[in-house]
Amino acid sequence: MKLYKIGDRVLFADASATVSDGVTGTREGMINGAPITNGDGTILYYCVWAERDNSREATTIIVAATNMIGTKP
Repeated sequence: MKLYKIGDRVLFADASATVSDGVTGTREGMINGAPITNGDGTILYYCVWAERDNSREATTIIVAATNMIGTKP
């Protein structure tokens, strides 16, 4: 599994977001905190600064590591 660093611009799957058009899919954001791990160091979640829908105010959301797609150039 890829390790993302603070400041990385990322794409992530966002199937459970509240969206105004009813379409779910991918979103982009920026890693803005240390990853959340379990007791053995496995990364479970990432802290991502993102605007999720319809120009809502950006905020930090917790994204499951399995929903991370990759970095943006």
